[in-house]
Formats: sequence, structure tokens, C-alpha cells
Amino acid sequence: MNMNNNKWILIVVLIPFLLMGCVADDLSICGVNLRFAYTKNVDGIDKLATEINKVNLYVFKLRDDKKGTPADPTGNEYYFLLSDSIVGNPAQVTYERQFRLEPGYYKFVVWGNLGNDYIRSVLKKDSTKIDDLAISLKYPSSNVIEHIPSDLYHGIETVKLSSADLSINKTVTVDMMKNTKHLIVKATGLAVNASDPTSVDDYKYSISSKNSAYTFANTVTGNVLLRYELPEAEVSLEEETLISKFVIMREVKDGTRNSSILHITRANTASGLPPLPDVDLLPLLIAYNQAKGNQDGQDMLDLRDTYELTLIYNETTGTVSFQIDDWNSVDVPATGGGGNSW
Repeated sequence: MNMNNNKWILIVVLIPFLLMGCVADDLSICGVNLRFAYTKNVDGIDKLATEINKVNLYVFKLRDDKKGTPADPTGNEYYFLLSDSIVGNPAQVTYERQFRLEPGYYKFVVWGNLGNDYIRSVLKKDSTKIDDLAISLKYPSSNVIEHIPSDLYHGIETVKLSSADLSINKTVTVDMMKNTKHLIVKATGLAVNASDPTSVDDYKYSISSKNSAYTFANTVTGNVLLRYELPEAEVSLEEETLISKFVIMREVKDGTRNSSILHITRANTASGLPPLPDVDLLPLLIAYNQAKGNQDGQDMLDLRDTYELTLIYNETTGTVSFQIDDWNSVDVPATGGGGNSW
């Protein structure tokens, strides 16, 4: 294998049923080559070798109904068949397994870096449908996340495998995207000053979100409201700026979900100042990506994994304007105030 190739290759040797034979004498080189990649990023290059060190593979097969009526390949009648875990150096991994598969439609689902921060639904061969499965972020009974979750990646590919495909070592590539987003949040215009270091204790960031569980097709599921609360924030007293770094789960523009909400609250509620407004993150990030030339917004929302968001507050009036990287907006309204939506 080429040492410069940044893709993992899982060589799955598929032994066809009945009269279908392999065209090669050596069965070890027959079947389907599964290649894993991570090019769905803002740079458009394969970052698998530098960001992903483990891939969990799940294979689902389309099943006809009990009367033998062919199932719709675009439907959800895909049942769990097998799973595997690939761990190693992404620069050079060749992993071989022998699976006894028939020609048909398959879905290959992969989760990258699926670690202890996440929980997977229970799998049962031939009875668990793909729509019944989900990966969810672990959270305590308080529903408050007080640590930074590890990055998670997802990929899915639907493939029709014919007898000919299974006999000529067909190559299938499953490309991944990052399901976690990094937010570097800076707040200026607050009553934070260099002469009073304790003034920073008057403010706290948090993010409330219902985006915690994802189906194997990578749609949001569930309705649990979580709150991300980091114990400490970085402070630049000279610049009167409060900085906090969050890792939250994928935002989805589907018209049915509540957006994640950024809150900033004061410890001193008797200050006489109006409540600080909450920030609705999804429309803000969508507007930013559309301003950058992506009309839909969702594609770039998935590709871009890090946002530097600056909130420019006016504590006297209780208003806020926004800046993301070099883009400014005063058109996306804040909502609520004081974190009351939690």
C-alpha cells in the first residue's frame, strides 16, 4: 500500500453464494474494497490521517418483504448485518475480514473516533433496522455538560452490489464529515475592566441545545434539552473581552428542530441593567455561510468545523451585534434574555 495514501482501506472479502465464482484463483483479492476518507471539510482535502484514529463500521442490507415484494432501495428497510472496528495508523492500515454476502443493496455506515463520550443503541443481527439506531452524547442526570466532548465523525454510503461487483473487487469509498462544531465565543462591551479582576466573575456563558442524538443516517433525533456549561472562561482584561470555547453537536437546518441558544448571564441581577439577550446560533451561522456564497447554508455548515464568534454587547440598551471571522451582521436578532429559555 502506498505510504502516502491518507485513506484507510478495509478490504472486505465477500464470498458470493451459489454459482457465482471469483475470477481470481486467490480469494483473498476478491470482493469489495472499502475506503474511508474525511474530505468533507472546508479545505476539501483528506484529513483522515491527522484527525481520525478509529473507525466503527456497520453494514445494513435491504430486505424484501415477507411476500417477496422488492423493497424500495431509497426506503428504510435496511437491517443490521454486521459490524467491525478498525483501529491503527491511518497512514497505512490494511484490514481483512471474510463476510458471506449476497448481491443486493447495502448501506455502509461509519462513525469515526466513537469514544467514551458517546452511547450507541443496541444492535441485533437481522432484526434491528437502520432507523432504530442512534449515537447520542453521554450526559449526567442534571443534563449539564461540563466538559468538552471529543470530536465525532460520520459517513454513510448506499451501494448496489451485483454478482459482477462481488467478483471483481469493487471499490466503495465512505467519506466522513465532522459531527462536532468548535465555537470560540468572545464577548466585548461588558463591564469587565483591568482595574477590577473580580469583575469577570459577574458573567457566565452557556449553550442550551436539543442536538444530542443522531440516527445512523445523521439526522437529529430525540428531544432532550442539554446545557453546556464550562467551569471557566479565558479573560482579556485589557481588551475587556470574555472568551469561552465550546464543542457542540452538529446543527441541522431541517425546519423541525430548535436551534442551539447561546446564553450569557450576570451573577449580579441587581445591577439595574437590562438582561443580556440570548443568541440563536443556527440562523446566525446559516446567514454567515450564505454571505460567504453557500446559498443553502447547510452544506457549508457541515464542512466548516470551527467558528470564531464575537458578540458586541451594549449593556446599557441590552442589545448585541455579531461578528464571525471577518463578517459582520446586525440583522440576525438575539432572542429572549438572561438565559431564561433554559
